[in-house]
This record gives sequence, C-alpha cells and structure tokens, in this order.
Amino acid sequence: MAAGVASPQLAERSAKQLVRLYRQCMQSEETFRDMKRQHFGERRKRSRSRSVGAGGDS
Repeated sequence: MAAGVASPQLAERSAKQLVRLYRQCMQSEETFRDMKRQHFGERRKRSRSRSVGAGGDS
C-alpha cells in the first residue's frame, strides 16, 4: 500500500488513473457549484429587483 493514500482502493490505482478520477470529481463539483450559483443567484436578482422596483409600495 502506498504511503499517504486515504483509501486502500486508491492505493492500487496508477497516478494516471488517480488524476483522471480527480478530474472527474472536480468537474462534478464545479458543475454543481455553477448550477447552485445560477439557481440561487437568479432568485436573489429577482428578489432585489422587486423590492427596488416597488418604490416602497409594499
């Protein structure tokens, strides 16, 4: 088993395989982050524009 590897299954993988797995993981994380940003960012924009556009008439 390689030193410093968190999972015994990963210790059996080559460096190239680990890089590929890491790349796939990061791509998933970035996609999820972008989806959240788009979803919650749009809500925030709409929320702000209504309060600003309302002119104090709530």
